[in-house]
Amino acid sequence: MISRWFGSRGKYIRPFPSTVPELQETGSSAHVGKDRFAIDFLVPEGTYVLAPRDGVVIKAKDDSDRGGSSRRFENDANFLILQHEDGERSVLIHLKKDSIRVKLGEWVRAGDVVAQQGSTGWTYKPHIHFAVYRDGTSVKIKFR
Repeated sequence: MISRWFGSRGKYIRPFPSTVPELQETGSSAHVGKDRFAIDFLVPEGTYVLAPRDGVVIKAKDDSDRGGSSRRFENDANFLILQHEDGERSVLIHLKKDSIRVKLGEWVRAGDVVAQQGSTGWTYKPHIHFAVYRDGTSVKIKFR
């Protein structure tokens, strides 16, 4: 199965529909150390969130409707984590309460709708926080 990934390692799609304009926020104070390569995509609240690459759902949370610009909201963020066959993990944060459409252990394909943006957690404006991790540290994301 690894052979089908040969030559495609690190190739992700943007985690939102192509009809949504791409606006990236840079210089976030939350993007340091292990999270330095995370990207915030500014999208309207309710925007569909797409699986950025084929993978299996290994962790998910969507029970919160709280969010705000203070760090005290950090643990209120809803999120989804996908494990990819090459060991990388992609993380999507600030999802809408009760919007996750996939289950733990479910295999998803790149482009599948997996949730909606919801501005939960420590957030200053509606966005999708997207990061890819290898061995616990964020890596530069290579898009298709």
